Formats: sequence, C-alpha cells, structure tokens
Amino acid sequence: MFYPEPPAQLPDYIDGSRYGKGAAAPIAGAIKRAISIPVITVGRFDPELGEQTLRDGKADFISMNRRLMADPQLPNKVAEGRTEDVAPCTACLTCFEMNLQGIPISCRINAALSKEREYEIKPASKKKRVVVVGGGPAGMETARVAALRGHEVILYEKETKLGGSLPLAAMVKGQEREELMGIVEYLQTQLTKLSVKTVLGQQATREHIRSLKPDVLVIAAGGLHNIPDIPGIKWKNVMTSEQLHQRLKKYLKFFGPDMLSKLTTLYLPVGKRVVVMGGGIHGCQTAEFLVKRGREVTIVDSSENIGEGLVTYLLKPLLLDWLKSNGVAMITGVKYKEITDQGLVIAVKKKQQIIEADTIVTALPLKPNTELLKGLKDGVPEVYAIGDSREPNLIIDAIADGSRIGHAI
Repeated sequence: MFYPEPPAQLPDYIDGSRYGKGAAAPIAGAIKRAISIPVITVGRFDPELGEQTLRDGKADFISMNRRLMADPQLPNKVAEGRTEDVAPCTACLTCFEMNLQGIPISCRINAALSKEREYEIKPASKKKRVVVVGGGPAGMETARVAALRGHEVILYEKETKLGGSLPLAAMVKGQEREELMGIVEYLQTQLTKLSVKTVLGQQATREHIRSLKPDVLVIAAGGLHNIPDIPGIKWKNVMTSEQLHQRLKKYLKFFGPDMLSKLTTLYLPVGKRVVVMGGGIHGCQTAEFLVKRGREVTIVDSSENIGEGLVTYLLKPLLLDWLKSNGVAMITGVKYKEITDQGLVIAVKKKQQIIEADTIVTALPLKPNTELLKGLKDGVPEVYAIGDSREPNLIIDAIADGSRIGHAI
C-alpha cells in the first residue's frame, strides 16, 4: 500500500504517516472499543511505537514478525534496556518473498537466519590480527563477527563516516521507507562495544598495511563504477554514477541523508529531461528519485529485464507501475552508441534513434574491485575480498559475505 509512496488519500482508520509503520493502529483501536476480547495489531511495529500503541489503549498485544527474524533476541534486549543492540529490520521484504517462493528465508541484517547452528558464535581457536579495508555493510559485519569471536580487529574507511554507500541509498530511497541508516547505527554501536579500532578518513595503503603485520586482510572497499566507454561520455551533460557519488558524499559530510534528500527537492544539478542509463534496481530507484523532484525521465537498458534486483513479487511490479503512471518511458534491448549535446543515441534492433535529454545519468551495476586486491595482498597470510569488491550485489549479499568471512577466520 505504501510503496513506492503512500496513496494520496487514505481512510481515517489507516495511519499513513510512517510508510506503513503502525498503519493499522487506528482501526485496531476502533475494534478494541467495540469488543470485549483482546485485540492484537501488527504492521512494522518497533518496540517504541508498540509501547506507545499499548499505552494509548489501541491494542492489548503487539505482534512482531520480521523484526524477530532480524533479531530473535529483541524481547530480551528490550527487557534489559539494550535497545541500541537490537538489529534493525528495514522492511526490505526479502524474507517475505523467499517465503512465497517456498525456500529457506534469509534476512538482510541477520545472516544467521536459517543457519543458526552453522553461524553460532564460537571463540576462535587462534586469536588473529584482522585488518578490514572498507567500512560499508560487508566490512562492518566482518569486523563485528570477527571481534565477537575474539580476534583483534582494525577497520579502515577512507571516508570520514562509516556506512559505505548506505547513506547515499538512504537519501535516494528515503530513510522512513527502509531505515537504512539503522543498519549503520547498529553496526557502528556494536563495533564500539567490541573495541574494534576504527580509523576514518585514511586510505589503507600497501605500506601501511604491511606495517600492521596482519594475519588476515579483508578487502571490503566496494565495487568500481561502471562507466560505458562510448563517444561523448565526458560531455558536460553527462552525470556519471561516480561523479554523482562523489558530489553527494561531499554534501553528506555536512548533512544527514534525510536533510540532503529534502534539500534536493529545492536544488538538483540535473536538467528537466533526464535519461537514466541502466534499468536495474539502481536505475529504477534513481528514476523514482528524479520523478519526485519534477524531472521527465526515460530509462534505457541493454537487457530486456527492467527492475533487476528489486523484490520480484511485491516491490518490482509496484515500482514499475508507478514509474509508468508517472510518465517514465522504458526502453530495453538497446545498444548505447554515443552521447551528443542533444541527448543519447541508441540502437534498438539495429534501428538508431536519439533520445533528447538535458542530462544523461549513468546507473549501471558496479564492477568488482580486483585491482585493490592485487595491490594489497602481498605478504599477508590470509586475504579475502568480500561484498562489492568481490561481486557487486545487494545489501543482503554484502552482509552475508561479511558474516561468512567473520565466521571463517
């Protein structure tokens, strides 16, 4: 109901103010006033909102499903006053989709879900010095699990804040919708409590890593931007994903994702007509972001599958329908030919055409960062490349990779 945005009009008995969190509380309250048996309500409740709903007399019980998959210890942590240690559910719906498919479910934040015995935290047989390069979700999860098992962990992040690309994703998607910064805050809190040495704003060079004499090196520095090698790619009307990331990261040093997202409604350095090169999850959500800021958008992709990476059964059809209803044209099976001052030249079934645009934005899937592995692995007994450095994918895959290596060390 609330994806990719809440409906313009909702009945009074549905609360649409939080992208679905506690949406059914008003109707539960109305039912409770009319009947004498206990009332249970459900729907993205966190402990704070659940407590407030109970105190307001709108329900007798709060049911939680996905939050308990994200952290089965949530009730115990809340009872102990350790709410900062609760692993957050971001409502990504991956677990829901897997359940619909009849396969063992996975969780974006809890890599141990369905693998509880395999991923039981056991002390390492030999304590090692572990250096992690990269403070995104893969690197932070590796550091967390390795430290829990007793290893000495040092994490390097070249930016001044942890999170990797999560703050950028939070700005584009909207923090209220998926609460991606909750992942960053949770993992950062765990690293602090586990005494993981975190070095921010410093590039991890080969010489520096050698001086630390690590037993294990984990490269989790993210992938490389995929910039198509076509004539005109350096024209001033092109905003590559690399340029966009660099510009937004600069502003994120001063503004949080929420504030920056609001500021982009006032000013955004792209023209009125925008072509997005790439029709996967990055391209579609970039298109949504631009449409909400008044741009006319066309998505072009070399494959025939628009929306690759989106949750298939629930989110993908909703977003694609929303994009179409908001005038977004989607052209598949294209060959990128060149960029001119008029727009993007493509070929579809050998027929060439130009899509006129003021700005061309690249939003293609990342490429593995293999060069960093070659440059840093010399002289270290154990070296692992994980997350987007190894194989660019989704947040759930990055955290799963980090957890896997944290257990293997």
